[in-house]
Amino acid sequence: MGGNSINNTDPGQGNNTSSSIVGGSEALVGSHPWMALIIQDFYPLCGGALITNKHVLTAANCVQLEGIYKVRLGEYNQDDETDPDVIEIPVEKVVIHPKYIQGRTGFKNDIAILVLTNRVVFTDRIVPICLPDGELRETELTNGNVILSGWGSVSSGDEYLSILQEANLNTVEQEDCLKVWKGITEEQICAQAPGNGFCVGDIGGPLTQVIAENGRYYLLGLLSFGRKGKCADAKYPGVFTRITSYLDWIKENIRNN
Repeated sequence: MGGNSINNTDPGQGNNTSSSIVGGSEALVGSHPWMALIIQDFYPLCGGALITNKHVLTAANCVQLEGIYKVRLGEYNQDDETDPDVIEIPVEKVVIHPKYIQGRTGFKNDIAILVLTNRVVFTDRIVPICLPDGELRETELTNGNVILSGWGSVSSGDEYLSILQEANLNTVEQEDCLKVWKGITEEQICAQAPGNGFCVGDIGGPLTQVIAENGRYYLLGLLSFGRKGKCADAKYPGVFTRITSYLDWIKENIRNN
């Protein structure tokens, strides 16, 4: 990301998020402008993250079935059908990771690229998220300051909300996560809300982190799975696909599609 000039349509730039989020709260309008709502056959299905003007990342388990997929960008309140900042674009192609599999306790290589039929024009409400490439590729995650966004609830069972939500999460050490999620790999990240169990909100939803040096948000993971119905049990974190493990695959498929 070159240069020091930052405006509201620069990659990784969102409006200020709300403060002191524990367990989830309503996001501010424009705070997650890379947030994508994936729709299958007119039904809101999953979350995702805009990474270029034509590509959206999501979890492969969201889009493994054949169907007519669309991506809605600029969305905030799903009940507001007259919002002029919202656009909906058909998906031209779904590229699922070739080694994606569903195991007994979750998914492996759970990542897919949605290729849009039209290129997106960036606005204050539609901006791509940065990918953690270059020096950031090997940067270790800090505990805390990671944010999950989506329209699902992270504090109650299976509630699906109309207004975009966000929650501060803490990352969980791999060895601790392995105690409850057998078989997870280094290609996955575990995270949970401080003091709370984790409830599956939007599968495919982006896990992001702001880098203090440049004030930009970077995509760390995509929500893959969690322990549904165990929201009060804090020992079950959510499991995310680790983006840095798939950067080469992502960049290759962006070039080819």
